[in-house]
Amino acid sequence: MASTPYNKPATSAKDQTQLLIDRGLVIDDLAKAEHYLTHVGFYRLAGYWLHLQDDPQKHTFIKGTNFLQAIELYEFDREIPKKKAIAKIYGLPDDSYLDNYLQVIAALRNLCAHHSRVCLNVFIFTPKIMTRKPALKWILGTPTPGTTENRTIYYQLCAVTYLMQTASPNSNFVTKLKQALNNYPRLDLAKMGFYTGWEKEDLWQ
Repeated sequence: MASTPYNKPATSAKDQTQLLIDRGLVIDDLAKAEHYLTHVGFYRLAGYWLHLQDDPQKHTFIKGTNFLQAIELYEFDREIPKKKAIAKIYGLPDDSYLDNYLQVIAALRNLCAHHSRVCLNVFIFTPKIMTRKPALKWILGTPTPGTTENRTIYYQLCAVTYLMQTASPNSNFVTKLKQALNNYPRLDLAKMGFYTGWEKEDLWQ
């Protein structure tokens, strides 16, 4: 069964503000909210309020959640010193990949925490694909342009596994993933983004 499509919000900041209010987000200063939505962007800010939602499918917020909570996280993130150094430690090309991968993982974590479907989900946040050979093990297979391949669980797992090479180098995550897939041979791996020969990629060794 196809996953529920994500309802793209209206393009105007005023409409986006109302959409957030309708979803339960408290916004005390409408002008300030519209300023951030206009100059930072709805989707970029979404990464900072995902963990404040009680339903990742309906995108509704935990009661009492304030827009400023997301803004403070965004502003704090901008001021974190040595961000480029952290990206380098994790073998990422630059700090934009760090921001992106953490956003991807946060969204995936929310779905798992709420026992939502992930295998055939079409994810909102997509991991940036490294086109140059990175410092750590990675994949050669890249999503086909113009498709939703990069919104599948496979590429989400690629981002998680890449970071785990540094965060938890002794993890048995790859082994357990392969075992789980072998335990359910009737899974349609292609719909999950797994392409022929994926298991031979360096990342999965």
